[in-house]
Amino acid sequence: MPLVATRDVTASIDGRDYEVRKGQRVEGPPQLIEALKEIDAVKAARAKKESTDD
Repeated sequence: MPLVATRDVTASIDGRDYEVRKGQRVEGPPQLIEALKEIDAVKAARAKKESTDD
């Protein structure tokens, strides 16, 4: 499930720095994802609607 940042975040996990901006897709280690979920800094990305061209 892709996640999107709800605000700007800077974090350091295991000596590596991560920076995400509001609206950006969040990718990283599970520890980062869990920490961002705890502070409500991510949400599920919206699914694209399929268009029908008839």
